[in-house]
Amino acid sequence: LPETLRMDCNRLLTFRNDWQDITIMATLLILFRQASGPRCTASHQSEMKATLWVLLNDTDTSLSHIVLEVARTAGTIRGKAFSDAEVSSLSGLVEKTLSPESRLYGLVWSRIGEHLRSWLVSTLDRTLLARHGLTELETEMRDLSERLGKLGEFNRATYFEIYRQLYEESRALN
Repeated sequence: LPETLRMDCNRLLTFRNDWQDITIMATLLILFRQASGPRCTASHQSEMKATLWVLLNDTDTSLSHIVLEVARTAGTIRGKAFSDAEVSSLSGLVEKTLSPESRLYGLVWSRIGEHLRSWLVSTLDRTLLARHGLTELETEMRDLSERLGKLGEFNRATYFEIYRQLYEESRALN
């Protein structure tokens, strides 16, 4: 890692954490939509997103709080409260899915990365965003992409000559 980027380590770590937060939210919203069934609307998702952000940003919130809120709201939407067995099953599913080793978590992480790259080099593909089930997180992804772009542009403008020289020196060694 070039020393110039090491100076931005805290900022890069913040970007990574924001990407992770978006991934967690997207994954929870997928599970919420599944738990709610076909009656779940965009409005329900938006409300759940707002509630989940509050819960996720509260240091006293546990995974149990999140699961219980998802189950309560999903039960209201589907018209039938979750049984204890369903809540237990949902809890296991949430815990397993939020693990970085989870295939779904990895898929959502990489899809968000695709959209961030897309925004950095061109424009947003809303059709693909919707197909990936990420429309509800467009604002957060756009914000992160803009901040990444500003950092990249600043580093390019400030350190381009240094990077170019490093690149040429490394090519000469090979």
